[in-house]
Amino acid sequence: MLRTFRPRHVMLGVALLFTTMLISACSALPGEGWANFTVDGQYIYVAYQAYVFRVNTGTTGTPGNTGVVDWAAKAPNGAHMYTAPALGKNGLIYVGAYDKEAYAFTLQPPNRSERVASWDSPTAIDKFVSNPVINEELGMVYFGHADKGIYAYDMTTGAEKAKFTDMNFGVWGTPLLDVESNTLYVPSLDHHLYALDPATLAKKWDIDTSGALYASPTMIDGKLYIGTFTGDFLQIDPESQKITNSLKTNGGLWATPLLEAGLLYFGDLKGNLYAVDLSTFTIKYSATDTENFGAVRGKMVAADTPPIEGTPSERLIFVASENKSLRAYTPDLQIRYRQTTEDRILSDLVMVGDKLVFTTLSDNQLLVGYNLLPFVEAWRVKKPTDDDVKLFANMTIDITAPTTQPTAEATAEATSEATSAATAEATASQ
Repeated sequence: MLRTFRPRHVMLGVALLFTTMLISACSALPGEGWANFTVDGQYIYVAYQAYVFRVNTGTTGTPGNTGVVDWAAKAPNGAHMYTAPALGKNGLIYVGAYDKEAYAFTLQPPNRSERVASWDSPTAIDKFVSNPVINEELGMVYFGHADKGIYAYDMTTGAEKAKFTDMNFGVWGTPLLDVESNTLYVPSLDHHLYALDPATLAKKWDIDTSGALYASPTMIDGKLYIGTFTGDFLQIDPESQKITNSLKTNGGLWATPLLEAGLLYFGDLKGNLYAVDLSTFTIKYSATDTENFGAVRGKMVAADTPPIEGTPSERLIFVASENKSLRAYTPDLQIRYRQTTEDRILSDLVMVGDKLVFTTLSDNQLLVGYNLLPFVEAWRVKKPTDDDVKLFANMTIDITAPTTQPTAEATAEATSEATSAATAEATASQ
C-alpha cells in the first residue's frame, strides 16, 4: 500500500566544511543543496532546492532509460529545502527550509504545498538543517535548528508543543527516537549528545563527546554508536550514561555506520574506509582508494550481486564519495568495481529492488539507479523544471497504485543487454 508522502532534500552542497564554520554552528549555509530521497515501494520521492517530485521506478527497467517523473511541485516562494523530509501517516511530508519555514506537501490538488508553521522569532531561531523526525503516537514532528536547540510542533496545526534550547550550538545530525526507552537522542555541534523526553523535551541526561556531532546516532543491541567531527567513533551505554568504547580514525566522521555480519562499516571525510568488529570494538579492515580520494558523507549499503553467465552471486559493500566515485568492495574492503559519476555523491546509498540508488549534484544525473552486475547505470532522472510543476498542477495523482517489480525474464534480458553494451564500450575505448 502506497502512503501519501513525498520528497526529500538536504542542506549544503559542500562536502568538506571549514572547521571554524562547523565549530561555530555554521551561522550561514551555502546556497547550494543536494538531493536526497525517500523510498516507498516502486516510488522514490525527492526534494532538491525548491522542487519536490516523485519518480515511478516501475517504468525504469531498461538500462539507459530516463526515470519517469509522475508528480512535481515547488516550495512557496522558491524556498530551498535543506532537510530530508519526514513522512507522516496523515499523508503529509514535513520539510524544513533555509527560509526558517517548515512546509507540508500533499500529492493531491489544489493545495500542493501548504505552510504548516512559520517561526519568525527574532531570537535564537535559525535555518532548518537537521532532518525532522516524526512521533506518530504524540502527533509531533521534531525540528532541530542550525543555531541551537530542538523544537516539537503539532503535526496538524504547527503549534509549538515543546522545546529544548539549553545547548550552545545547533543540531545538524538527525535525532534518533527510541520508542523502547521513550527517549529522543539529539546530537549537537556543542560536543554533546542529549537524551530528551519525547513529550516534553526535558533533558534526561547528556554526555560530552569531545567533538562536534554532525553524524546521526544509531542504536544496536541497546548501545548507541556515533562518530565525531574530530574522528572519534564512540559506543555509548544509555543505562550508565557513559562512553563504553572509543577508537580514533584518521578523519572527521559524518556518515551513519552500516551494520553487516557483525561489522560496522563507515568512511571518514578524508576518504578512509573502516570495518569495526562490533564484539571487540577494533578496526578489523580498513582501506583507502588512493586513485579516487574523496570524503565519504553517506551511509554505505550491502547487497548481493546477481548470478549471471556462470558468475556466482557475491556479497559486496557499496561506497560513494565526494570525488564522483562509486565503488564496490568485498567484505574485507578489497576493491572489486569502480565507476565515475557526472558529479559528487553526497547522499546515502539505498537498494531499491535490484538497483543501487543515490543522488549526485548534477542536474542531468540527479537521481540514479545502478545495476550491481554489470556495474553500470540503469536509469537516471534529471532535475525537474517549472514546466514540470505546471504539468502536474491540476492532475489527480494515483496514490494507491500497486507496487510492480520487473519479471525475472525482463531483468535477465536487461542485464544481458547491459553486459553486451558495457563490453562493446570497453572494447571500443581500448
